[in-house]
Amino acid sequence: MSGISWSSVVITILLLSAGMAAAQDTSVPAGDSSTAPVAETLTRRLDPADFKSRIELRYEHQNLHDGGSRGLLVPRYEYAFSKTLAARIEVPYVWNRPDGAGSDRGLGDVILRLNYRALRGDGYALVLAPELSLDTADEGLGINATVFQPVAFASIDMPQISSVLFPYAQQFIDIAGKNDVSISLLRLGLLSRLPQRFYTFVEPSFYVDWERDQRTGFTLELEIGRLLSKNLAIWGRPGVGTGGKHLPYVYAWNFEIGFRYFLD
Repeated sequence: MSGISWSSVVITILLLSAGMAAAQDTSVPAGDSSTAPVAETLTRRLDPADFKSRIELRYEHQNLHDGGSRGLLVPRYEYAFSKTLAARIEVPYVWNRPDGAGSDRGLGDVILRLNYRALRGDGYALVLAPELSLDTADEGLGINATVFQPVAFASIDMPQISSVLFPYAQQFIDIAGKNDVSISLLRLGLLSRLPQRFYTFVEPSFYVDWERDQRTGFTLELEIGRLLSKNLAIWGRPGVGTGGKHLPYVYAWNFEIGFRYFLD
């Protein structure tokens, strides 16, 4: 099945989910969602430092600097053992179309993560997460290595502007391959609550590739989403990037759609 038809499937799923949620939404108060109870519900539901069992599905199209393109359909399952400990698995299906060549498709690199909330204080939290990217993809559809990629991020509440700040750092290290992966990633996300249970999430990301003469790349993504019910949220996320002529994982532009369903 082509990338276009897969994206049509995902869009159909999102529309059906939205319609079902609109018809059955009695779990979150209606009306002006700038009121405190709804704002608190939105914050709790979307706070990545407050773990909840959930399933997610996203489709992302990436247009690359070399003229090629890539598509990713990524189901994710996260199981929360508690509010402070959760395990996650992602199993991506990838389409890769190099410029001037035929497309390849198949299983991508499976990602495993263990999330641990190390700190929780008044208005802040700190999460530490060992993560492993397994070399499960066919040639040209993944990194072609097993990569240890630990994550640390904080959640800082900013009630004055109805927002939450997320400083984020990740390191990618090849532990079973050609030993040619050494990348640092720094992000600074800002989640802002809007009326009617809408939200925005602005996420600039800065990459340093230590194996490619410390070359750098930058992406900027803007997510616009809505909490449709207590259990269901949907989003769309466009983005742009620079530096991808030297760093193949940094796109020229992308667009992502997805939904998450909380299982509690």
